[in-house]
Amino acid sequence: MLVLNSWPQVILPPWPPKALKLQMERAFQTALWLLQPEVVFILGDIFDEGKWSTPEAWADDVERFQKMFRHPSHVQLKVVAGNHDIGFHYEMNTYKVERFEKVFSSERLFSWKGINFVMVNSVALNGDGCGICSETEAELIEVSHRLNCSREQARGSSRCGPGPLLPTSAPV
Repeated sequence: MLVLNSWPQVILPPWPPKALKLQMERAFQTALWLLQPEVVFILGDIFDEGKWSTPEAWADDVERFQKMFRHPSHVQLKVVAGNHDIGFHYEMNTYKVERFEKVFSSERLFSWKGINFVMVNSVALNGDGCGICSETEAELIEVSHRLNCSREQARGSSRCGPGPLLPTSAPV
């Protein structure tokens, strides 16, 4: 079972009221209990003001997030950055991206039960050649190469060299 959660925006105190934070936490915990997922994806905008957070505020937000979205160790939590986490394209910088990835991982390709999931920093897909955009595009090209090589190796081609085979599904 896979669960998708989008746009939680864990807001700085005093908003939302404590009751709303508790409601969000209970809803997530109930979904875990009821659905028993193996994987949970949270699709961006983890925080409301992550793009402006001081290091201290960031640490507080992360602690609040980890309390609200706690999960058993056998449940994999995959988190993708949103513009409220690292800033819009013109606000995004290496510090914010690395700060996010230090806590939530920089994994770009995840395979589960024969399905490939590609996790992309969509904020960096502006196409203007900025440094972070160029890195993101290069990472996507590498992911594409790995996926294509797995498909070719499954057909018996060896032009990609050795390496672990990925499932031959289309990426999600």
